[in-house]
Amino acid sequence: MAIAASLAIPTASWAQTASGAAQQEFEALFQELLRDPSNRALNLRFIEIALEIGDYEAAIGALDRLLYSEPDNPVYLLQIADAYLALESYPAARGFYDSVLTLPAASPEQRELATSKIAQIENRTRPSPWALYGQAGLRYQTNASSGPDGLDGVDPDAAAQSDWNAFVVGVLSYNQPVGDGAIEASLTTYYADQFEIDRLDLGVAELTAGPRLPIASGENMSLSLRPFGLVTGVLLGDDPYLGAYGGGVSARARLADPLTLEPYFEYRNRTYFNSDDYPTATDQTGELFTYAINGYGALGTNLSWSGRGGLRDNDAREAFEGYDEYFADLSLRILLGDSDGGSGRRWVLTPSGSVEWTDYDAPDPNEMVTRSDFEWKAGARLDVPVTDTFGLGVQVQYLRNNSNRAEFDYDNLQVTSGPTVRF
Repeated sequence: MAIAASLAIPTASWAQTASGAAQQEFEALFQELLRDPSNRALNLRFIEIALEIGDYEAAIGALDRLLYSEPDNPVYLLQIADAYLALESYPAARGFYDSVLTLPAASPEQRELATSKIAQIENRTRPSPWALYGQAGLRYQTNASSGPDGLDGVDPDAAAQSDWNAFVVGVLSYNQPVGDGAIEASLTTYYADQFEIDRLDLGVAELTAGPRLPIASGENMSLSLRPFGLVTGVLLGDDPYLGAYGGGVSARARLADPLTLEPYFEYRNRTYFNSDDYPTATDQTGELFTYAINGYGALGTNLSWSGRGGLRDNDAREAFEGYDEYFADLSLRILLGDSDGGSGRRWVLTPSGSVEWTDYDAPDPNEMVTRSDFEWKAGARLDVPVTDTFGLGVQVQYLRNNSNRAEFDYDNLQVTSGPTVRF
């Protein structure tokens, strides 16, 4: 240890002396170049010292002078490209490396070096295939229990109850280009802890994954196909409630810049589990088929839309739990105000609405009437970015369900707020 320490001290001292000497030579060369800027030998030495001490801007200035008289010199082009690369000025560096590849005078070794550096630039500038969205916060509901409007003929324990919950939601997405296609996957997780009605504590996790396969493309049109698999798990009242697996296929058609349509089919094999709070949940076990179409597009610089419509066909173990459900929803995305100091951060207002018609397959054994519901929702969400990563999300939504069975007539107003994060 003593020997190592004794060697380390003069080594560090030598490095400081060498650095000081290089800086002195750099300053002396700079003064000489002011008097004789076209001196090739002075420029070459100045470039060497500038690169040694890490003054890449100075090296670039001298290389520009040399390239003015020798624009096809691959050595100078590689040096100036390396300097721009060190400054993380990737477009400029890429341009000079590309020039080396087009030069007849460039050697195979120089072309190989330029090619490897271009690959480095592509590696550094390629967007990450991973994206993360998360929000945590509080939600208040005027009718968290979905209790009926009135209690005539209804168990008093089923009365409407307001409640708060604390929630956290996270969506982790993966989109990795592969050739002209991609591998796409997403993991969605959600948990809500009710303050009063513990049987409604809800946890959800769902994973979907599959390749996106290009089918056709043109100047104003592209078509891709995405087969996917999925698996879902749900906790309700902190007990296992639902497990499902399945898959489907979607076809995305970009018909023009402002319009994209995506019809899809999805299959889920769902298994429900009984618990103390939900002793007859297994009656719902069965298969769910969804036939739908998504659409989205731009209506202007600050306005875009997205919508969806389709049919869910649910075949349950008990016929009275099976149903056909027709649904449609529409939302607008409105960018508000000007970007924050040129940062690109804009407030986003998203008004939305949806409707659902649900016809059940058979009457409940205790009822003579087959249930039929009509539900509509309307609301809006405001996202306020604070930084590129953090923000605040606030949402208000009103839901109304009308049924031919009085115990399923109810409404519910929800207010949600909490910080958001995006990576």
